Amino acid sequence: MKKIIVTVFFIICSLSFGEIKDNVGLFSEEDIKNITTVIEKIEKEKDIKVYLNTVIGEESFQLVTPQKTFIITYQKIGKDIIVTELKFTEDLKMGDKDQEIDLILDSLKDQLFEKQYVAYTTSLLEQINTLIPQKEELENDDEENFPEDSGEVKKGFFKRIFSKNP
Repeated sequence: MKKIIVTVFFIICSLSFGEIKDNVGLFSEEDIKNITTVIEKIEKEKDIKVYLNTVIGEESFQLVTPQKTFIITYQKIGKDIIVTELKFTEDLKMGDKDQEIDLILDSLKDQLFEKQYVAYTTSLLEQINTLIPQKEELENDDEENFPEDSGEVKKGFFKRIFSKNP
């Protein structure tokens, strides 16, 4: 009995914590397979997590461990109105790339309006992938160098005032 309960628990966990959650029903099973291959490629290449969610209205998606994560959310606002929301965690350092992201979204808006969600999603993922820094760049940026920690002997306030070399 315990084995059955544990097995059911693992199946539920694997289904509920997947990378694509299609609550609206925008994608078919074949579409999900195609999008999943693109997501897996990006995750391996950049060492990040990518989530794709479709929600109705103002629902939101919360992460348990928000590290190196990119989230695409499709929100169904009206009967036939779908909007896209992109979120990046701070450690991806995407805050200064707003203009590039806006250009990508503008170039793909025709596909979204024509309801070509699979083509839109794969193009969006591939183009955003070019903006996300490589693994090595993210790791190097984590090691911030501060001039105070450069190993120099620091002089006190009065020694700096009264010495010839401050």
